[in-house]
Amino acid sequence: MIEPQQLLDHAASLIKKPNRGRYKETELRRSISASYYALFHAILREGADLTIGRSHRRSAAYSIAYRSLDHTKLKRVCEEVRRSPLSARYRKALRISSFSNDILQVAFAVVKLQEWRHDAEYNPTSSFSFVDALFTNSMAHEAVIALERAPPEQKRLFISLLLFDVRG
Repeated sequence: MIEPQQLLDHAASLIKKPNRGRYKETELRRSISASYYALFHAILREGADLTIGRSHRRSAAYSIAYRSLDHTKLKRVCEEVRRSPLSARYRKALRISSFSNDILQVAFAVVKLQEWRHDAEYNPTSSFSFVDALFTNSMAHEAVIALERAPPEQKRLFISLLLFDVRG
């Protein structure tokens, strides 16, 4: 099982003070990427736990549910969730006008961390600092905590948007 906390710890370990000289660009980039993936996997686990159940974490069905979410849909839904009030389509389907602060924090972090990750992984002209890596690690850590403490019904609605399409 992929553990979000282990990814956060790994991201932090990549930015420990170097013995000499400056931080290595590769380690800063990998730290930013690992921070995003910690939140991504926390969301995947939450979705599979809600749909299949924690007691079935070793099952094929759990694996299918876990792997059903892609990065593009995650970002698109999170951009919608961040709107306040929600779009008319989402308000009608969800029967709420906005999400809790915890879910809003998760959605904000997903969008920002995904942008940082793309830049870190694919933009060779970008440069990153220790502060950038520390910031993304902190943002991911706080978002994972926010996801855990979010009201259960809000989590169910958020995960439902990620796993299923809103029609009509």
